[in-house]
Amino acid sequence: MLFRNIFLLVATLGLAGALSAGVSTDYVTFKAPLPGQTYLNYHFSLNNADITFKRGTDGFDGAIEATLYIYDDQEHLQFEESLNKSFHYHRFSKTIARDIEHYLCIRASLPAGSYQARLEIRDKHSSRRITKKEQVQVPAYYGGFHLSSIQLFSEMPENKGKTYPNLSHDYFFSSPVVHIYYESYFPESASDVEVSYSLLNENDKVIYTKRERISVQSQNPGFKTTLSTTSLAPGSYRLRISQNNAGTVARTESRFTVIQSPIDLRYKTYDQALYEIRYLLTAAQYDSMKAIPANRWQTALNQFWQKHDPRGQSVYNDVMLEYYRRLQNANKWFGSSRKKGWLTDLGMVYILLGQPDVVVKAVSGDRFAGSRQIWEYRKLHLRFTFISQSLFAEYSLINKSDLILVAGN
Repeated sequence: MLFRNIFLLVATLGLAGALSAGVSTDYVTFKAPLPGQTYLNYHFSLNNADITFKRGTDGFDGAIEATLYIYDDQEHLQFEESLNKSFHYHRFSKTIARDIEHYLCIRASLPAGSYQARLEIRDKHSSRRITKKEQVQVPAYYGGFHLSSIQLFSEMPENKGKTYPNLSHDYFFSSPVVHIYYESYFPESASDVEVSYSLLNENDKVIYTKRERISVQSQNPGFKTTLSTTSLAPGSYRLRISQNNAGTVARTESRFTVIQSPIDLRYKTYDQALYEIRYLLTAAQYDSMKAIPANRWQTALNQFWQKHDPRGQSVYNDVMLEYYRRLQNANKWFGSSRKKGWLTDLGMVYILLGQPDVVVKAVSGDRFAGSRQIWEYRKLHLRFTFISQSLFAEYSLINKSDLILVAGN
């Protein structure tokens, strides 16, 4: 079956952000030196596939301008700051590389309260703009003993020891170490504190606790620690950190998600794992793998992905990770209470071919009338049309024979 890495998104119309550029955001808060003020560090990332590059004299150049606006509950502007960033590469292949990620940060100083943050990213070499809105909470770190929010980092697989901000709070089996940073704010100096790290699962049950005493060398110290996710089952977790300073306790929390190997049969059945790769198998191949005896199930899955490994080094290869990343995105973008997104026609095309270069969506004013989506893959010279019979109906691919023909080739 066909499985392409197509990441160029030329234009997206009418999808309400479902196939927008892959910009991740996160924020952390720290005590500011000004009384009553809190630092809000607003982090965001974008990769080279989301930036337009133009040929220069000695390579390719890209540039973006990012502006952060922060409004209060009455929609009054409280903060505005812009950040300009330029990028340069000698090789064109770097300019469309989705795995080259840029992490940027804008810091705001604000009083405690609830705010609306709006990030606008303008591509200077095209008309493309990306806008992201979210609610942010700014706590007060004055008048008592407090802990900052928790900043989570991940380790770069290709560069052990170097970390980057984990804005999604997702921890994959390929990088299973949670790097943690937070700060303490004491009203008075302290000699040492008792620190407790607790991990709670989705049912709020404490599954891990570690306690230690730490000597404090300054009034506002920073703390670093790590947590391994290797033995954790897939799912959401809550990290709770407490410090006891002479009987006074301060706490802070953060959530993260553990994503274990999608083919590890400790976490799913063989039938489920086989069903998830059905788009990459012919009917004969599917039946052949289904007939494999139970003692060879894990080996069969490992060998399947080893054959698809472009580097030939590991069962945990880039193609497998990309396939399951698309499967997750399809569930998020196209799913409903009736059907998972990866099982829809929209999800199937997205998983096999990636993001389309152009999406055009025509919606009728009558909610009981149908709507239409057209996806264009210009480099592949392909166009797919999806039709929904009503606002509540699933989109169906009307030219499935075209996809079957492409897949067969």
